[in-house]
Amino acid sequence: INQNYVNGKWVSSGTGNTFDVKDPANPSDTIASYQQSNTADATKAIDAAVAAKDGWASTPGPERGRTLRQTGTILAERKGEITELLIKEEGKARPEAAGEVQRAIDIFHYFAGKAADLGGTVKGSSSRGTTLYTRKEPVGVAALITPWNYPIAIPAWKLAPALAAGNSVVIKPASAAPGVVLAVAEAIDEAGLPDGVVNVVTGPGSSVGNEFITNEGTDAVSFTGSGQVGEMVYDQATDAGKRVQTEMGGKNPTLVADSADPAEAAEIVATGGFGTTGQSCTACSRAVVHEDVYDEFVDELVDAAESIDIGPGLNHEMGPQVSADELESTLEYIDIARNEGATVAAGGGTPTGDVVETGH
Repeated sequence: INQNYVNGKWVSSGTGNTFDVKDPANPSDTIASYQQSNTADATKAIDAAVAAKDGWASTPGPERGRTLRQTGTILAERKGEITELLIKEEGKARPEAAGEVQRAIDIFHYFAGKAADLGGTVKGSSSRGTTLYTRKEPVGVAALITPWNYPIAIPAWKLAPALAAGNSVVIKPASAAPGVVLAVAEAIDEAGLPDGVVNVVTGPGSSVGNEFITNEGTDAVSFTGSGQVGEMVYDQATDAGKRVQTEMGGKNPTLVADSADPAEAAEIVATGGFGTTGQSCTACSRAVVHEDVYDEFVDELVDAAESIDIGPGLNHEMGPQVSADELESTLEYIDIARNEGATVAAGGGTPTGDVVETGH
């Protein structure tokens, strides 16, 4: 059973409860158990971050950078096992999972270098004997709420720059795939980050996430997830006077002009639409195609879709959706499209065969 990481220690939730994460390719398999934390657990994490923020803010940038660089190096040493965990919890195909873990490694190494550059600027003064300069200071405690579709890359995107700038952090990973964030916490701990600078609490958004957003100890909130929840997060955080950043779903088109090569365009759209099992806020969700190349483009896209090797992410090109709810939602959207007059040119239901009969 995995524990929370608070104030440099691995601790259990005060609730005494846990939740299980299942393999989306085979939901009868439990991958791991995690703490079902509550508001009190979140508050302890915030208190630890508040106590640690001044010490970390006063740490020289190059020293902060060395800790980030060491974190990235430790993650690189464990890339294989972290990739396996990501596949088992989220369902992503192996090449996609390995690429995402490498991206997290690269993010830590990148911001390790940037940490030394976050000083300020010297300005010219109109008065003799006067020096003008700016100095950048950390915001304080950053509350990070991250999604399941990129369970290590998006936390790294938020965590590494926050630490490089001298902020302390509390983070709540998505309950569908929290394991890789705890793996990052292990690497950070081993790299020698001071106690309390990073704190990880697993559990529901309604308790843990809400406390992160509303508690007066947090100064900034960064959220990636659904539009409905993101709007609520934005309203709550701004009402509390915090800095807030939300990233939510998009409706991203690819425009295919009459000068395009239909086969190349179809390959681009297939990669953008079907990559990561379509579970990306930047996925290509529609193509706007010139009528002169439309029929050929559709034929090419159908061929691309029907050629995808679907099955467990450990050894197939496209893995399952992360949960039964996500699969059901996808199928509902296909029904909506049919009801609105769309023609389904390929697929339109769950795939068949021995390798896909147990999962999502």
